[in-house]
Amino acid sequence: MCRSRHFKSAIDNHKKSFSRSVNAIFGKVGRIATDEVILQLVFFKVYTRVIVMYGLESLSLNISDVRSLDFTYNRFMIKLFKTADMNIIKDCQAFLEHNY
Repeated sequence: MCRSRHFKSAIDNHKKSFSRSVNAIFGKVGRIATDEVILQLVFFKVYTRVIVMYGLESLSLNISDVRSLDFTYNRFMIKLFKTADMNIIKDCQAFLEHNY
């Protein structure tokens, strides 16, 4: 919880834990694994979802919190697909949401 006039919580621990788990997966499989395998390990297994989502459903996130979480997610996608073009990243995210 943060000090504020309104109820506010800190999501930094969620972001740090997610980044730590993603970096641990990259550290173990490196570039040996395909992008699909890494995506399966990071997003489609319960472990990393729990890290990011734990307790967030009980909070009312403001727009800056949501953008901050999006930024953390986008940084992973940029690292995975080796591109900083946000159009490509958004297309990949849309493809993943539609197919998985």
